[in-house]
Amino acid sequence: AALPRGPSNALLKSNGHGLDALHEVGLHVSHRASEPGVVDPCQDLFQHHAHFHLGEVHAKAVMVPRPIENLANAIVSTIEAEYRGIVVHGMARFGKSWAVKYLVNNPVWMNSSFYTTAVIVPKSHKRTEGAFYSLWLERFSMSLPERSRPLDRLSRLRNYLINKCDENKSDLAVIFMDEAQRLFPEDYEHLATLDNEMTDRGYMLVVVLVVQSDFSGSVMETVYEGDPPPHIRKRFLIRRHEFS
Repeated sequence: AALPRGPSNALLKSNGHGLDALHEVGLHVSHRASEPGVVDPCQDLFQHHAHFHLGEVHAKAVMVPRPIENLANAIVSTIEAEYRGIVVHGMARFGKSWAVKYLVNNPVWMNSSFYTTAVIVPKSHKRTEGAFYSLWLERFSMSLPERSRPLDRLSRLRNYLINKCDENKSDLAVIFMDEAQRLFPEDYEHLATLDNEMTDRGYMLVVVLVVQSDFSGSVMETVYEGDPPPHIRKRFLIRRHEFS
């Protein structure tokens, strides 16, 4: 059965300065396996201002910047509407990458367990189906022989994501693709194929496409500002959120 989704009780309503507290943070974090070797880079951005008790659990209340809170809410709204993607745009060096790292390392913004991680799109990669899936496999420290078929790479990536969902007792994977303006238009077709593979097996893949508003190039003109194929636009590009 599908797990319930929506804003987590761990993410409180905002006051004028940010979030009041992260209720139940100890309980929620324990539901998801942590990414190995990941250190929260945003630790210094948040002010610890109080302690509270959750039975035997001790946790700190933190001040979360409003842009991160708004981004989390936008992603949750996208999932509730059953879209498969959301475009997050903002000017360079406005903190989008920090926000991504914070949300990946602190997955308390949903009311159920889920798997989440981030993939950074490199400055250059090949325009092939196999190369697109290799981007993901390299992020997960997985590899296949150079001559392996794109279908083999797709299968390995799909199975990895499904296994990670199962480890978290979930049917949902939320993947942040940072620097997504570097993707080729053809890459979105490969992304749709991966989405189909996950959906056919009862899992939901949601991709958060983080792009720079001040970036110009064929992807921005063809995909984000142009007229992409309807099945790509409806899945991944209808929902937009400005990070500011």
